[in-house]
This record gives sequence, structure tokens and C-alpha cells, in this order.
Amino acid sequence: MVQVRLENNENLIFSPYVFLDEMERESLEEHNKLRAKHFSPPLRWSYSLAREAKKIAQSLAAKDFLTLDDLREPHGKSIAQIQNTDEHSARKAIDKWYSEITAYSFSDPKISEKTRHFMQIVWKATKEMGLAVAKSPSGDYAFVVALYSPSIDSKGRLRQNVLRPGVKTDLYSTFRRSTQ
Repeated sequence: MVQVRLENNENLIFSPYVFLDEMERESLEEHNKLRAKHFSPPLRWSYSLAREAKKIAQSLAAKDFLTLDDLREPHGKSIAQIQNTDEHSARKAIDKWYSEITAYSFSDPKISEKTRHFMQIVWKATKEMGLAVAKSPSGDYAFVVALYSPSIDSKGRLRQNVLRPGVKTDLYSTFRRSTQ
């Protein structure tokens, strides 16, 4: 919430979603809904990350396809090419990224190409995000780019930043630490 004090000492309170368009609001809400399942705090919308994501998405859309180099995303960047149906492309990309949970091992966590988009969505230490969608010239595809800050930390702390959905403490990791 944002609070603004007027000259007559009245306070106006705005939701942080007030200034977001429908796609931005839906993307942020979807991320925060998924993060809540993993006990991660809600993200804030970053206009600077969204502007950068828009540049990247437009560049990808202009090509009308993704190359292998495009898919070698650094941590903190997620890219998806979605069949364009003019509806909810961002949500489809977020669902696709989150579906990587099926390949993630909570008992033996590792960052991998098959799970890093999921991990980035729920990474507890991430504070803000920006996302953009650009349609290809052919109209066949939508290119979705999400940027996060701070990004996944590859130096460890996986157990503290990626919790099982619905389980606040990972019993296996607690047991393992206490026996070492």
C-alpha cells in the first residue's frame, strides 16, 4: 500500500496494483500466488525491469523464433515463446515455468536448466520483478520475458530459498543437517 498525505491532512491509500495494466497486475498476482504456496514474500513490480524485459521481448518477437542462444538465459531472466491466442500469454508462460516443479528435488536441491524458471518464481530472496509480452510480426507467437532481482544465488542456500509447497520447514534438510 502507498499512503499519500494531502494538504488538508487527509490520507489517501493506494494499492500498489493501481498503476499496473491488466497484464502486469495479472503477472504479479500470479507470481505472488505461487510464491505464497512456498512461503516466499510477495514481489514488488519494477518498472525498470519491465522496461528492460520489453526491449528483450520486442527483439525476440522481431525474429519470430527463439534460438539456442536465446534460451541460454542467465539467472534472473526467464523467456517463453507461447502460441499467440491474444489471451493470457503471460499467465501461460508463468504456468509453464512453474510446471518445472515436477523435475525439482526438494530433498536434493540443485539448479538445473530443467528447474531454474520454477526456482526463480519462488526464490525467497527475490524482491522484485518486471515482465513484458511482445507479439511476433506473423501474429503466431507471443514472446514473454520476465526479469527478477535479486536473481537465484548459485552459491547455495537452496533449501532456505525454495521451500516445499505447504511445508514451512523441510524436515529432510533439518534431519540431514542435524546428523552431519
